[in-house]
Amino acid sequence: MNAALNALRHHVSGAIERGEKKAIVEQSAPKLDIEFTRIKNDTNGNPRYVCHFLSLNTRHELDTMGGQVSEKYALAVKRANRIGGRKYHCKAYGGGIVFQCYGAADIVPAIERVLAQDQAAQVQS
Repeated sequence: MNAALNALRHHVSGAIERGEKKAIVEQSAPKLDIEFTRIKNDTNGNPRYVCHFLSLNTRHELDTMGGQVSEKYALAVKRANRIGGRKYHCKAYGGGIVFQCYGAADIVPAIERVLAQDQAAQVQS
């Protein structure tokens, strides 16, 4: 049995034991609680926000990659690049991803979309 089916079997049996009556697909996904820090504007005066790179990793990646921080960071930067984020090179905020946007709430739906796409790709493979 592949790992994805085994994980699903474990989750379903745990849900039955806990007495959950609602199917997984019927439950809405929890909203991400990402903490953004406002930093100085870029050279053109556009506002910028920074979040920690672990906000762009899925729960599965955080659990399975162990202590391989460089791989988690590279994956988060790759995801951020798809939605306009960049690696933040600053000693004051290590491991940051910077987004140029007019409000931190504007970028959260894009992060949720990218994480959902990558999570679906992981389940299929």
